[in-house]
Amino acid sequence: MKKIELGTYKKILVFILILVTAASLSRYILGLNKQVKVLKNEKQNLLQELKKEKKAKERLIQDNLLLKKNLQAAQGEAARLKEEATQNLKVIEQLNAQLMALKRELPVSAEEKSGLEAKLNELARQKNELRTRLDSIAQLKKVIQELKRQMRKAAEEIMRKTEAAGATEGNRGFLLRDGKLTIPARLKVEVRPIPSK
Repeated sequence: MKKIELGTYKKILVFILILVTAASLSRYILGLNKQVKVLKNEKQNLLQELKKEKKAKERLIQDNLLLKKNLQAAQGEAARLKEEATQNLKVIEQLNAQLMALKRELPVSAEEKSGLEAKLNELARQKNELRTRLDSIAQLKKVIQELKRQMRKAAEEIMRKTEAAGATEGNRGFLLRDGKLTIPARLKVEVRPIPSK
């Protein structure tokens, strides 16, 4: 073999070193490219997460505002209910006072009630008597005749009393006749119930 010159060795060595360096560099660049791709993906993911976080934050802010509005409305409602409760308590106190007054009047009312119940029983008894009397036409005719007799008696009695008292006959209810009063200065009018059996 021929002697290879040292310069050629150096050249070969430099060439090999360049090849090794180029291979290392290409591997390094390929690794960097992979890392860049991974970092880009991570960046995309982080950006998406950041957008999600921003949206979530905006939603939380809106929810917070809504909750604040609801809280203010609830506080207003609570104040209104408190005022209403105060008014209701005043009304309850007034009603209690009225109830106590009614309880004091209750014994009197019980006496009135028993009196009214007695009257009601008497009226019911009279109603039943009338009903039994008026159930038939013959009974009804008798009652009508009896009422007519009572009316005639009452009219006769009134006429007797007016004649006995010396009252004038009058002119059928007219107060003035030919511009002059037809009644004496004093007139006595009495109204009496018809006597019943």
